Amino acid sequence: MEPEGTIEALAVQTLAANYNRISTGLAETPQTWRPRLARRKDGTFDAFAWSTAFLLATGSAQRLWRPVLHGPPSTGDIIAPIREATTADPRLDEAGVAAIARAVVAIRSHFMPNRVKAARW
Repeated sequence: MEPEGTIEALAVQTLAANYNRISTGLAETPQTWRPRLARRKDGTFDAFAWSTAFLLATGSAQRLWRPVLHGPPSTGDIIAPIREATTADPRLDEAGVAAIARAVVAIRSHFMPNRVKAARW
């Protein structure tokens, strides 16, 4: 951990606060949580960068993400809305953004039992 009061410590605190805000939103109001996506001039949302970064981040724990990424019967294809938003020109309306949000909530629910178990140790 960086020494308190440094720029580095402030950066870590900012990231942790943002993570906690997202986690709280997903836990307390999953039906209203939405990812932050760029809005295009035509009113649609551009999910390409967000979705691509999300999928790239799964590469840091491939074994854990395998059931979600490959959609076996136990999880279904819960990541599909995120994967579909990585097309060349993903223009999403409110329903498309809501589908991504539901996917994130479903993914969180999938991983929650493991997170709870790990927190007990």
